[in-house]
Amino acid sequence: MGYTTDFVGYVSVDPPLNRDECEYLSAFAQTRRWFRPQGPYIVLDNPYVDEPHEDINRYNRPWPGEPGLWCPWKPCLDGEDITWDGLEKPYAPVEWMRYLIHHFIKPSALASKTGLPYFSGFTFDHTVNGTIVGCERTLMPGVAEEEVWGALPYPSAIDEARPARRKRRT
Repeated sequence: MGYTTDFVGYVSVDPPLNRDECEYLSAFAQTRRWFRPQGPYIVLDNPYVDEPHEDINRYNRPWPGEPGLWCPWKPCLDGEDITWDGLEKPYAPVEWMRYLIHHFIKPSALASKTGLPYFSGFTFDHTVNGTIVGCERTLMPGVAEEEVWGALPYPSAIDEARPARRKRRT
């Protein structure tokens, strides 16, 4: 059980992400972010088929410092924007956006210091700017329909009133 959040908006990336950055960040968002022995930056060739895991506790725990098991943000195809992936129940969206910026996007991002081959095509020279609005809870409760329209006649009430109307007409 959880909540559903809808997001409107995006953040612009300047200069746009290149192809390597877009492909990696898309795969990163589609790969379950569990506490893998290979480290926090691993992405799978096929993110929909996870490798076998022996320890269920590790599988259900994100890598330390990662906000959760799924990243809800992905780059657009042209690399100019980062937007919500559209999937339901995005947990820790603010923390995930900060994580992406600090680890992969901004100048001197943390991943730039790892020497991992994933990042050989990364430029680590981007700025991010934009607004994303999310609605997680009711900001103003609605008004009950009866308060607007009054009591609504239902078929049984209409049927009960018909004999009385007939008597009045005669």
